[in-house]
Formats: sequence, structure tokens, C-alpha cells
Amino acid sequence: MRTLRLEVRVVSVVLVASLALLGSTSSAVSAAGGRVPSASFDENELALVGDPGEIVCGSVTVRNDGDELLDDIRFEATHLTGMGAMIPSDNVSFNPTAMSLGPGETALLEICVALPAGARADVYVGSVSLLAAGGAVMDDLTLSAAVNCVPALDIDDDAYGMSGNEMELGVVLGQTSSGPFEILNTGNCDLMDIQGPLPTAPPLIVTVIVPETCLWGDTVTGTVEAELVEPGLPVGSYQMDITITAEGGASDYFHLTLDVYTAVEPGSWGRIKSLYR
Repeated sequence: MRTLRLEVRVVSVVLVASLALLGSTSSAVSAAGGRVPSASFDENELALVGDPGEIVCGSVTVRNDGDELLDDIRFEATHLTGMGAMIPSDNVSFNPTAMSLGPGETALLEICVALPAGARADVYVGSVSLLAAGGAVMDDLTLSAAVNCVPALDIDDDAYGMSGNEMELGVVLGQTSSGPFEILNTGNCDLMDIQGPLPTAPPLIVTVIVPETCLWGDTVTGTVEAELVEPGLPVGSYQMDITITAEGGASDYFHLTLDVYTAVEPGSWGRIKSLYR
């Protein structure tokens, strides 16, 4: 009887150990056979540059770095934000819009941003997400779009008594006549280094005074001063164009008519008048 009991115990221990080993082996096989979907961008960021109204594009590489087929890869963009303004996510497009990649495969993705026509000069930053395996976010990259400064200015044709791009001043010997005009910043950045023409030579000196800068979306006032400093200029009307420029090629002009009311030496009419046409 004692021997029988001993054999039963040994058999029980062996059976329990065998079952435990079988369960452990089964779990190990399950873990080894599991598949984890994974995809990524090769790049961390994409930087684009352009002028307002342009569509700018660049390419990045999409990689399936998992061990199973991903047949539902797609992409989503956020808004691109700058200083107090943004480019909406609807302005970001993808080509292709979706893709399928097997394990280890790569493909190029073209990302385009439509820069709004009125976009202020700035760097707008957002992100693009890579989604797959039922919509899971696999990776992100930073997307930036730098909008170039395109300066532009306009002289208000009807401000401060101007009419249809014309300014008229009366000039009398020994007195200074002046007339203001308004400069509008119609570009997408601050206007810098605003300049008018150099002063004319005597006897009729015309000087244009303008501020050096004009902030984005703002207006500033310039002034034309005219002084007849010497006798000898015949009575009559003299015309010249006043051109205002700014850094980056912005410019506009208006016509100036000077009506001289004091004259000596009428014979100098043609010589001097031609200088101011």
C-alpha cells in the first residue's frame, strides 16, 4: 500500500508539470506570431516657400516599417498658424490621398499648400498626420509654409483735395506752398525705405517729404512743398510726376501742377518750363 501511494503521487506531479509546460509553450508561440502594424514618415518636417496666391508643393517618403500589409494609409493636416492669422487645413492637399504599402515598402507623398492671395508675409506652421490600420495615428511631421513679402503701395487719388491722381498748387515768389497726399500700404508686409524724388533745382524748388516706413495695412501722409526762390520764372502752369517708391520695388505716382503767379524775364519761359514737365 505504501508503494502504491508513492507511484500515484509521482504520476500526478508529472501530469501537472506537463500541463504547465504546454501552456507556457502555447503562450510563447502566440506572442511570437503577433503582428504590430507600423508606418512612418522618413522626414520630420517639410518647409515650403512662396508668394501669396501660389500653390507650393514638396515631397516626403512614407514607409511601412511594420510586418503586415497596410491598405488604408491616409493623411490629415491641421490649420497652419502664423502671427494672428492662419492658412486653413482645407488649403493643404495630398497626392495620392491614400496608399497601400506592404511590409518594408516606401512611397512618395506630395504635399501642397495653396497660399491665400491676401496672406500676410509670415511663416505658418502646422502638422500632417499619417493614419492607418483603421485610423490609428502612426506618425506626424511638421509642415510650414513661408509667405514671402510682396510690398505694394497706392497713392489715394482723391484724398486731401487731390482729384483723379492730380495735385495742383499755386506758387508765389518768396512763399512756400504745400499739399498733403496719402500713401496706402496695399502689400502683405510693412513698407520700408519709402522715398520721393530728389528736390528740384532753383528757381522753383519742389521737395517731397514722406515717412520712411508704413506698417502692413496702414496709411501714412506725405507732403509736397513748392517754393519759388528766385524771380525770372514766367507766369504759367508747370507739370511734373511725383513718384513714391519703397523697398522691394513698390511704387506709385501722381501728377503735380504748379501755377506760378509771379514772373520776371518772360524769355526764360521755355527753358525753365521744360525742366518740370
